This record gives sequence, C-alpha cells and structure tokens, in this order.
Amino acid sequence: MARPYSVAAAAVVVLAGLAWPATAGSAAPSPTAPAAPACAVSGYAPASADAANALHDTLRGQTGSDLGGTRLEGADTWVVPAGSHPVVVVDSATPLTEGSAWLVLFGLDFPIKSGTGPGSDRYVSTTEMPQFGTTIRVVGLRAESNACEGSLVLVADRSVFASHLGLAGLAAAALFGVLTILLARRRRGGWARRFLLSAPLGLLAGAGEAVLLQESGLISPFSKVTWAVPVAGLLLAALLPLTRRRRVPADAPAQPAGAEPWQAPAHVPLGGYQADGPFTRTTVAQVDRGTHRDTGERVLLKVVLPDLAAAPEAAARLTREAEILARLDDPNCLRLRDTLRPPDLPPVLVTEYVDGVTARRALDERGPLTGPQACTVLDGALAGLAAIHEAGMVHRDVRPDNIYLDAGGRVLLAGFEVAATGDDNALAAEGVPPYAGPQQRRGEPVDGRADLWSAGAVLAELLTGAVPVVDDDAGRVLLPPVTASCPQPSPTSSRGPWRQIPTPARKPPPGCVPRCWRRPRRRTGRTG
Repeated sequence: MARPYSVAAAAVVVLAGLAWPATAGSAAPSPTAPAAPACAVSGYAPASADAANALHDTLRGQTGSDLGGTRLEGADTWVVPAGSHPVVVVDSATPLTEGSAWLVLFGLDFPIKSGTGPGSDRYVSTTEMPQFGTTIRVVGLRAESNACEGSLVLVADRSVFASHLGLAGLAAAALFGVLTILLARRRRGGWARRFLLSAPLGLLAGAGEAVLLQESGLISPFSKVTWAVPVAGLLLAALLPLTRRRRVPADAPAQPAGAEPWQAPAHVPLGGYQADGPFTRTTVAQVDRGTHRDTGERVLLKVVLPDLAAAPEAAARLTREAEILARLDDPNCLRLRDTLRPPDLPPVLVTEYVDGVTARRALDERGPLTGPQACTVLDGALAGLAAIHEAGMVHRDVRPDNIYLDAGGRVLLAGFEVAATGDDNALAAEGVPPYAGPQQRRGEPVDGRADLWSAGAVLAELLTGAVPVVDDDAGRVLLPPVTASCPQPSPTSSRGPWRQIPTPARKPPPGCVPRCWRRPRRRTGRTG
C-alpha cells in the first residue's frame, strides 16, 4: 500500500538524502590544499519498484568509493524521470547519527520525520514516493545532519498540467480570475462594495497562479516571492473597479426620441455621489439616476438646470421641496435621503432610487393604460396625496410627470416644488394646465380638493391618452366640458383601456408600467 506523501517525501530528504557540505560551491578549492566534501550525495532513478529494491541491496554492499548515479552535491535541482522510483545515497566520512529534514513549499518549512541513522557512513533511502509526479510536480527539500547540510528542488520530468496540484492551480487561477473581473467591474455598486465582493476571489485567483508558477518551476519553492502573487490578485481587485466606464444602468431606459443628449451635471458639486443617467426633468431641475461612490447605494439626484443655477425662483422651489420631503415619510411619497447644500447654489436633493419610469414616459411610449393599470397608478397617487393632506399641505402639481412607477409595483408621488401649506395656497396661480383646476388657474385659494381634481384629469389621460379641457368660465359646470372633450375609445379598439378589463391578468408590453397590471388592491371595510 502506498504511504502518505509526507512520509514518502521524508524518505528522500531524510536521512540527509539531500545533504552536502555547507561550504560546497561557495568558493573554488585551493590548488594546493583541495578540500574533500564532508558528504557525497548520489541519486538513482530506477524505472520500477522491483529494480529499486534490487538497487537497494546492491548499494548497501558498496562503499563510498563506488559512487555512481547522478551526483547531487552542489546541485540546485534534480529532474527525476517520469514514472521512476528515486533512490538517494549519502556517503559521509563521519558516521551519520542524527539529522533533521523539512519539506519546503511556498517559502514555508514543514518539518518531516527524519529519524537517526545507525551510525553508518552510508545511507540508502528505501521509502517509495507514490504521490510524487502525480499529485505534486515540484517540491523543495532541506536537510541537516551531524556531518553536512543542504537543500534541493526535486522536479518530476512531466508536464505541469499532468499533476493534480498543477491542474488545481490552473482551474483556480482561471475561474476566480474571471469572477474577480466580473464582480470588480460590475455596473452596480460603488468602489468599496465591488472591492469587498471581489477581494476574496482575487486572493484565490492569485493563490492559484502562485501554485501554477511553482509547479511550472518559474518560482522556487524556497522563495517567499510566491506570497506576492496572491497580494497582486488583491491589488487587482482594488484597481479593477476604477476601470469601469461610467454608463447608464442596464435598467435605465433610453432617453425619449428627440430629447437633448444627457450630460452629467458639472455645474453643481455632488459630494460623494455620481450621476449615471437621466430619469426625468422638471421646470427648474433635472432628475438623474445616481450612485454613492463609497457605499454603492443607488439614488435619484435632483439638480438645478445649468441655465437656472443663479435663478432665485429655482433655488426657492428646490429649497421648498427639500423641506416638504423632510416632513413626509410615506411609502407612496418619494423619500428624501440627503440634501446637499453647495455654497451659493440651490440645494441638490438625494432621494430613494426608483427602478422604473414616470407615468408620462409610459404614456408616451406605450399609449393609454388598461383599466386595472390606470386604477393601480391612481390608487398609489391618491395614497400619496392622502399623506400630504394629513400633513396639512397641498401638492398643487399632480400630473403624470410627477408620478413615478417602480418595477416592484410601487407608485410614488414626487414633484413637490410648488407644494404649499395654509395661507400660502391663496392667490398662488401655480400648477400646470390642464391638470390645475379652474380655481387654481384663477389664483383662488385651493385645498386638497384641487389635488383630487388634478388626479381625475390624470386618470382621464391614463385611460384615453388625452387630457380634459377646462372652461375658465366660473359659471360653467366642469363635468360637461370634461365629458365633451375626452375622446371615447371603442370597447373593441386594440388600444382602448376597457378591452382588457375582463382579463386584467394579461401582461402588458415590456416597459409599460412594470408589474402594475394587477387589479387595484381591495380595501377592507369599503362599502358599495
């Protein structure tokens, strides 16, 4: 039965199987006083186990004057033919009574059992090495005895890919190297997050490369340079995230046709954030998708438009929105994460990330929604309005541009630039026609009912693709003009909203209100 490799390797090193004078090779011997080596070391490589056993008996019967085989004293490497059974012979002028041996890998010494000899001046190794060449191709051996000491690199004469350790190193270097590159240069996450994910893989890839280099003989087992290779893998994991090109996230839809090319805001400092791509645009600001450079957190960044950076009205609107968002905490209202206040510039609003589009974008690209879709959107918008009204505020700018649709099915109300409270509502002709109600458009005091009227106008547009017309005549009832102005889609029309109401489970085309095709949520306790 084959012995474990540690014992097999010990047999070669043991017994000073690699020993020669410590001073051998350090200087040329003097012509007048030649120095005889303290130990003579020879190596034999019989082709079979039977030949090795016969050689053992022959070598024991010889003396130190009968040296043969491969002379190893002063050698750095012994290349053993593949499939052979190496035998080491040590001849010493002094009886070999004690010794120590070490197996050396990756610059580390591992003590192995060496034992003591019988006091003879010749030692012949008899331990077989069944694992050498198949499991490991290169190993360092170091030995010391009472007569001599030395070290040697033992190499099996076969391909590096023919050993198990070589194949394992190649597989680890390739697999973990590819994973390191993919995770370090992934689109999501900041530098710290991507480094933490790829660092362990970089170390493993470097370790596999170190094993491969040692098995190929490019790095000596005695060299501690081997440990620099895993460190290089760790350094690569730290540098690769810096090579990622700034791109729009994969889930960020392309800009609408005819829109101006998006440019990252350079007129306002963004602190630790970076802008990745466009989301929407308001009267005074652009809303961009962003990422925190350190944590990798994804956010929305609302930044004043470049040509309005010095406009007091733009600063007032963004300041007002920051104050209002700080007071709200509702799942249907866009949540504020941070407010950046650059000197002499309007604030930059950092809000939660929305993985989706605006209701305006969905209408422009996919047309009218189905009945269940429109009701789902309106239900989320009304829930957001309820939270605003409970806080004593009026939104005053409810329109599809300010309704965000998230891929997770959430509907969020945004755009609080003109929201106001109390007496601020009086004589404030704010809002965008035709979503602003008649009273709001005439500058009369408004309350929460104005937001509900705007929500109704949004619902009409979601269902038909067109908004109602408001008659500014104070004596005209609002409902007849709205009814007369709204197009009436045919129930059999392929784009009509009522056609799919009986089958609300049908999934809409990709990109149209992601995951919002289910029926509106039922509320308990509702009558009628």
